[in-house]
Amino acid sequence: MIECFVEENHENWDRFLHEFAFALRTSVNETTNKTPAELFLGRKIITPFSKLINVTEGAEYVGRNIEKLFDEARQNMRKQHKNWEKYHNRKGGNLASK
Repeated sequence: MIECFVEENHENWDRFLHEFAFALRTSVNETTNKTPAELFLGRKIITPFSKLINVTEGAEYVGRNIEKLFDEARQNMRKQHKNWEKYHNRKGGNLASK
């Protein structure tokens, strides 16, 4: 991902660390279906882009219990693990027995 920020100029890559960190913290994780910022703060953060799209999007998460977010993330992780297990077992291995 950092390669996209650096492009051709590798001499000033450190100038983009804040933007890179923000992109990582606000990217939805494939396994948990949550962003790291959402899991850490217990709500979605309001980005400049989300202000343009829907101001209330971040507000709907305010006040929710962080445990609910973690439970959803755990369920998503279990679901993703089952998908990976099916894929692995199709190739002849048995992931559950290891």
